[in-house]
Amino acid sequence: MKKLLYSALYYCGGLHLWHWLRRRHVTIVFFHSVLPSDENVLNWKPCRTTIPSNTLRALTSFLSRHYTFVSLEEAVAMLRGDIPAVANAMAFTIDDGYMNTRDVALPVLQEFGITPTVYAVSDNLVAPSAFWFDRLDFVIQQIAAAGETLSFGSLELSLNAAMNSEDLRWACNQVIDSSHEMSEDERARALETFIAHWEQKLNASVAAQPAPDLPSATMNALELAEADRRGLHVGSHTVSHRRLSQLSDDEIVYELRSSREHIQQAVGKPCKHLAYPEGFFDARVSRQTRLEGYDSAVTTQEGTNAPGCDLFELKRAHLSDFGSNAVLWSNMAGLNALWSRLRGD
Repeated sequence: MKKLLYSALYYCGGLHLWHWLRRRHVTIVFFHSVLPSDENVLNWKPCRTTIPSNTLRALTSFLSRHYTFVSLEEAVAMLRGDIPAVANAMAFTIDDGYMNTRDVALPVLQEFGITPTVYAVSDNLVAPSAFWFDRLDFVIQQIAAAGETLSFGSLELSLNAAMNSEDLRWACNQVIDSSHEMSEDERARALETFIAHWEQKLNASVAAQPAPDLPSATMNALELAEADRRGLHVGSHTVSHRRLSQLSDDEIVYELRSSREHIQQAVGKPCKHLAYPEGFFDARVSRQTRLEGYDSAVTTQEGTNAPGCDLFELKRAHLSDFGSNAVLWSNMAGLNALWSRLRGD
């Protein structure tokens, strides 16, 4: 239903009108991982959403016909009123600080004159290691290949080798969703216990993959500095990628302050922008982010940003292969966010 509506709006000109009416809004795009289109060079293929490099090129080519690409710094300055706004401004952001951001995504984006911002997790600058959600992704695939049944809290799922990537993504999300009500410490312990158990039982893990493992490898301090020299701007994704709204006041200060200091030390430039891990934030978190001297913070809330909006609750549009330009443009233009509000989602 929704895709049919977007297609109708696209072909009848309604989407063009909506886009024109909201031309002073700033769209901030985000994604996490871009992998080579040739899957033969990958050790394994994640079931989570990734973008093949050729797809990123095609998506960006379409968007270049409708948007003016700006850096995140320019986007924030426009929203704050410091510089004149340009019509249909779009900034690109990339979460987590994967190696593939520098080596795969950046060259494609630079073909279109884009200066993206990557949000790096500072713990990985000293001791790069796979995120728990990448380890979970890999383990879920191994459990399915072995035809095993997993248990996590009250959740029990029987997996099998016939499951496709969408089924496996659903299984991953079931485990993650089951952990949301736990405290941050309880969640970390439960997920580590679960993942480590299956890694040992199946004798398979992301850590055992030949390096560099493009789906999971993150940049260390030297690699991040090199990415900065190549034109990638760097922001903070905190110290440890924990959900900030679940932490104590002191822990929030540590995550915000220490990550910023380490990133600034690594790249030799100010770290001005933050992305809330997993989109979790509250009034305490946004207030402390201001106090720590950041210029902006992005969320995972869908939508576009009007001039004068709260710079510490910036909305973003998730970039993915939606299957059609009509759906892609509708998502970038904020129609999906409007659809969700009308439905009460």
